[in-house]
Amino acid sequence: MVKIHDANYLSFFSSYMVKNQNIKTQKLILKTFQPETDCLIKTCSEMGRFFHFSNIKSIIDMNQTQLKPMVGAVAIVRKGDYVLLGLRCGKHASGVWGFPGGHVEFGEHPYDTVVRECKEETNLDIQITDNPDAAWSSNVWAAEAKHYVTVYINCTLKGDSELINMEPDKFKEWKWIHKDRLPDNLMFDLMHNLIKGTK
Repeated sequence: MVKIHDANYLSFFSSYMVKNQNIKTQKLILKTFQPETDCLIKTCSEMGRFFHFSNIKSIIDMNQTQLKPMVGAVAIVRKGDYVLLGLRCGKHASGVWGFPGGHVEFGEHPYDTVVRECKEETNLDIQITDNPDAAWSSNVWAAEAKHYVTVYINCTLKGDSELINMEPDKFKEWKWIHKDRLPDNLMFDLMHNLIKGTK
């Protein structure tokens, strides 16, 4: 385990991550640096990728630990000007609002992942839109030793199934929230643009 005492090691670590992700980066911008809490590193590449490091003082040395990224898929489910969001309360990313979704299982298409996960989490039946591919992101939670590559998929409701919180151990509640009244504590910054349709 490596403890960080200043921003120098943070810069080294972020450069290491960028190098190993094969990103041609013009510049690294340290958006915020709060040693005891969080910081956000933005790589200014053509695709505008983000790396999010939570609890900087407990970053794991990637040179000594063999970790592999996981693939996630999330559904942007719209109903008119409203979008479906869940307030997380589980072990990962607790206290923030996120889209329904989860891990892509072996052999599973991400489109099938979001349909399955949305049913498991909310009881809602959804379908993929004609223009499904919204965005993707690469995010590292160093304190949890987790790296997710996440795809965001546009979806709509299918049928008239009832919204039910099927996994109360992971989500405190699910809500239809107006795109102009989004909470501040969204899981990812890019969710604002995706929901508003400006991405």
